[in-house]
This record gives sequence, structure tokens and C-alpha cells, in this order.
Amino acid sequence: MLFMRNHDSRTLTRRVLVAAVMAIVVSSARSPAQTADSSKQARAIVARTPALLRAVRVTPNPAWKCQIAPELTQTHGVDAVVCDTRFRAAAIRAALVEHQSLGTDDGCARSVADQLERAVPSWAAADTATALQTESVSCGGRVLTSDSLRYDDRAVLRVCPGRIWSWVERGSVACDAIKSELVQSASSGTTRTPRTRTERKALDLARNARDWYVENNFDKSRSLAERALTLDSLSAPAHGILGASLSMLGQYPDAVTHLRRATSIDPSDDWSWGMLAQTLYFGRADTALASVVRDALAANGNNSEVLGYLGMSQLRAGATDSALGTLTRAVTLSPDDARFRTALARGLRLASRAADAEREARNAIRIAPKYYEGYAELGQALEAQGRVKEAVEAYRTAHHLADWSSDITARLTALGAKP
Repeated sequence: MLFMRNHDSRTLTRRVLVAAVMAIVVSSARSPAQTADSSKQARAIVARTPALLRAVRVTPNPAWKCQIAPELTQTHGVDAVVCDTRFRAAAIRAALVEHQSLGTDDGCARSVADQLERAVPSWAAADTATALQTESVSCGGRVLTSDSLRYDDRAVLRVCPGRIWSWVERGSVACDAIKSELVQSASSGTTRTPRTRTERKALDLARNARDWYVENNFDKSRSLAERALTLDSLSAPAHGILGASLSMLGQYPDAVTHLRRATSIDPSDDWSWGMLAQTLYFGRADTALASVVRDALAANGNNSEVLGYLGMSQLRAGATDSALGTLTRAVTLSPDDARFRTALARGLRLASRAADAEREARNAIRIAPKYYEGYAELGQALEAQGRVKEAVEAYRTAHHLADWSSDITARLTALGAKP
């Protein structure tokens, strides 16, 4: 597949990919017969692509491998769109590294690349309308998208030699040479700031909502966040606190929707990424969690919250070795987080490293003396070492802190002890 250099050809490629995604979304809501028809239509769209491209002047670009085979349209159309979006962002940044003239000033070009990255979660969720809206940016008196810019996308071959943007990896490529553009963009204040009185009022409401959230009054924080969004539907803080409030109220699907919006609008919001990871973990959406963690770490590779929940998810899936590596990194980044130290203790115990597990459980208790799971895990580590009397005492402390936990009661009963 040859990647197109000019404005019209890039637009054509993306429209074909968007059509593939829309085919997936529409087919999921239809009857089996309708789905079969739409599947044929989607395959026909992609099958026609080569014929359409032959009339367009193209140049080889081995770095771009986002095209999918027609038979994979229904299952991997989203992967192709995400890959293409990430490639466009990388190509713009690579062009900036080479000091190409993109048809606008460098700051606006960086903003376009930023918006492309912000659109990735919406593309991944097959939210086409939000993704297309997110990709556009007002800058320099114009509304810009990647199609507004003119650049040689082969810059990625020169700036990031040997790197391949493939649909198989959803276009996730580490390239140190373009990180300077990412850092410069992040430090230039690209996060949308409130300009109108209505937007400022929405931000004030979102801040008040967060205060109530901290006080554990989740109904109040939800109400204020909802009011904020009626004033400014693109307020990342309001989406974030609304999603967090819904999560704490156990309304996981709605919480995920708003937290995804928050991170899409502001990918630098580590707190919302962490809340999204927590929500997906407690909602047992482990596959979605792994995808979210990848996107969160692309924004900030040191987000210990998402790493911690990924490690706990890996433990739940039985991937103990992977979990130990992930949790060790999370604990290194946030050494005073009792939750992840306890999870690390659990992983060590499951790896038959009971003494190490005991150490980490005691560290968790030292950090949070009233964290019952720390005592419960300490009991398990001691029990694994044959120190039954000490284990019983640890379980009793855990039971005192959480007498509703049936698991702790079961352990005491199994050891012939009373709570």
C-alpha cells in the first residue's frame, strides 16, 4: 500500500477507513440478515479502495502499514483508523523536526498533531462524531485539520528510521526523535482554557463538584458536574468528575463514557486516566483496561495509577509474571500506595515467594494501618510459611477492620479460629 502525499489523497484514505468503522458500528445494531448485507457493503468499500487510489499520484512510504485486508474490515476496522490517526500525528511532528513548511505556523501544526492524539480514544471507542470533532482545531484564524497541512510524510522514515506504523500495533510506535515535539507541545499550554463567561462558570461548577467528591458526597458532585456540562459540553474537568462520581456510585458504563471523554479532550489529565483504569478494573473490563493503559502511558509513561490497576488485572487473569513486573514499577513510582503494595504482595505469594510477600504486606500496613486488605494478605503470606498462629492474628485484625468480608471469615474458619 502506498501512502498518499497530497491533501485530496489523505482525505480519501481516511474517508475509506471511517466508512469501515461506521460499517462495524451499524452492523452491530442490525439483524443477522442486515449484518450480512452491511458486511458485504463494508468489504466492497475497502475492495474499491485500490482502484480509487490508482488515479491519485502516490509515493512509497514503508512506514505506513495501516491498511487492512477486506476480509478483516468487520473485526479490525477500528485498528486501521487508530493506526492512521497516530501516523498522521507522528508525520506532522516529524515534519516539524525537519523544519518543513506546513502551510501554517509551527504552533498551529503542533496543535493539529495534539488533537489527532486526543481523538484516538474516540476512534478506539468507534465514536466517529466525537473523533472528527476532536481532530479539528481553531488556530491562526482558521479551523485546521491534518488535511489543512501540506507536508512530506516520508519524514517519519528519516526522523524515525526503522519504525513501522502498523494496524497490528494500532500505530503505537516509540520514537525518541519526535518526543521533543511532544514535550514542547505539552508545555505550550494546548489544553483548552475557558474564554467565555459560560465556560468559566462551567469550570467553577466542576471545581465545586470535585470538592464534594473529596467529601465522598458523590450524588452532589455528580449533580454539579452535570450542570457544568450543560454549560460547556467540552469541559474535561466536568466530564472527569462526573465519570468519577458515577464510578463511585457503581454506574460503571456511564462512568466510562464520561471518563473517556475527559481523557480524549485532555490527554494530560492523569487523574481521569487513573479513574478510568479503576472503573474498568472494578467493572471487570480487563481487555478494555489494557487498551486504556496503553493510551494513558502514551500520554504519561509514569502514571502509577493505571500501572497499578493493570497489574491487578493481570493478577486476576493469572498472568503472575507480567503482574509482578507491572506492580513493581507502580510501587517504585508511588512507594506510599498501600493498594498496589498489597497487590504486589499477593503476586509474590502466588509466585511462591512468601517471605517477600510478607515484607510487602507489612510495608502496606505501615503505610495504611487501617487498610484491612494489607492484614488479609499478610495472613496469607504467614499461612504460606506455616506460621498459623501469626496468620490468625493478622486475619483477626483484618476482620476487626472489615467484619463484612466473607473471605476473611472463611480463612479464620478454615484455621479453626474464631473472629
